[in-house]
Amino acid sequence: MPLLSLTLIVLQAQASHLSLSARIDARIAAAPARAVGVYYRDLTTGDSLTVGAGTRFHAASTMKVPVMIQLFRDS
Repeated sequence: MPLLSLTLIVLQAQASHLSLSARIDARIAAAPARAVGVYYRDLTTGDSLTVGAGTRFHAASTMKVPVMIQLFRDS
């Protein structure tokens, strides 16, 4: 759902007077998340946008393996 929301923001920003960056910043400010990272690149024009590029995030996909190991041990 967050990816869909970002896609909708991108599409709406293209038809809006507000910049894409301003619309994404507003969406992030309204979110309850502690940290947000976004990378967007328009493959047609090459324009890109980054938010939180300097923030380190734990890769959620690497966390799944230890969680599943523990679940199997507990069952």
